[in-house]
Parts: sequence; structure tokens; C-alpha cells
Amino acid sequence: MKATIKNFLQMESAGGLVLMGAAALALVAANSPLAGYYDLFIETPVEVRIGRLEIAKPLLLWVNDGLMAVFFFLVGLEVKREILWRANCPGRRTCYCRRSALSAASSHRSAYMSCSTTATAWA
Repeated sequence: MKATIKNFLQMESAGGLVLMGAAALALVAANSPLAGYYDLFIETPVEVRIGRLEIAKPLLLWVNDGLMAVFFFLVGLEVKREILWRANCPGRRTCYCRRSALSAASSHRSAYMSCSTTATAWA
């Protein structure tokens, strides 16, 4: 059991799998008879005190503010690592990466523009 957990945590996709599992569990809990307990859980007060400094927020705000900031910080570090790696490995991969990013951005824009009735040209 210990070796299985250790092997799982060493996988690059472990964080994403845990995140997807937690999101699926939250969706099931929020849309089931457990919804009342889910609401109580996310409204649980959490506070941090250091001397006279106190930060008290519900758990939902800690997740939205704190954990999302950490998440996007890590995403930024990952993007930086990819850019630096691509810069040190010139050639076909760089061109392919740029084309992929451009096509992904344009396809997302096209999907948004086709689904939105109030879309404007800036989107």
C-alpha cells in the first residue's frame, strides 16, 4: 500500500488526477441529498492568528483566494519552465508549439463567439 501511494505521488499527472477526483466528488456532493452538509462544510469558519493579526474567512473564500493564487503561481512556473526548455531546444518543436498555441487560442475564441449572443469583437 505504501509503495503504491509513493508511486502514484511520483507521477506527473498525480496532481491533476487528485484535482479531477476532488472536483467530481464536490459536484456529486453539491447535487445530492448531501448538499446541506456540503454547504455547511464550505461555510466552515477558518482563521489564522499571529499576535494581533487575524484573518478569519469561510473555507470557501480560503479556497478561492489562497489556493487559487498558489495554483496560478505553479501554472506560471510551469509555463516559464516550458518556455526556457523550448528556448534551449530550438528547432521543429518550437514552431510546432507556437502553432499549437495559436490554433488553440483561435479555436477557443471561435467557440466563444459562436455560442455567445452578446459576444463582441474583443473576445
